[in-house]
Amino acid sequence: MSFSTDLQSKNITLYPVVEVDGNYYSTNNTTFNGNYCKPLLLNIPSIKQSTNIDTRTFKISNVTLNFSNIEYERTRFSDLLIDKSFLNIEATIYFVTQNSSELVYKGIIRRITHDDTQANVELEDITEKETH
Repeated sequence: MSFSTDLQSKNITLYPVVEVDGNYYSTNNTTFNGNYCKPLLLNIPSIKQSTNIDTRTFKISNVTLNFSNIEYERTRFSDLLIDKSFLNIEATIYFVTQNSSELVYKGIIRRITHDDTQANVELEDITEKETH
């Protein structure tokens, strides 16, 4: 079955999977393409893009990912930042259904903020990088 066919079915299972630097995260405790997804993603990302044909402008979508920064498997999400800067690293967002998946967004990490409970990762659409 295809992704669009899955979306037409009566019972839809739809959740995001985010890949950052070889690590996988989701809102669900699941595996994706053989990779374990840590269930640290707190929200389903909202992705918006627009093109104005009259003015020939393309609005680049920014996405904010919210991760739990509570200790999980004896580490916090923010602990990853100690050894390596994630700035300018590519992140990929997939939407997964019961039978298939669809790559929906590729972005570059532009900003990371965190506190004891939550880490926010701001992505900028990869087309900005490719157009320059």
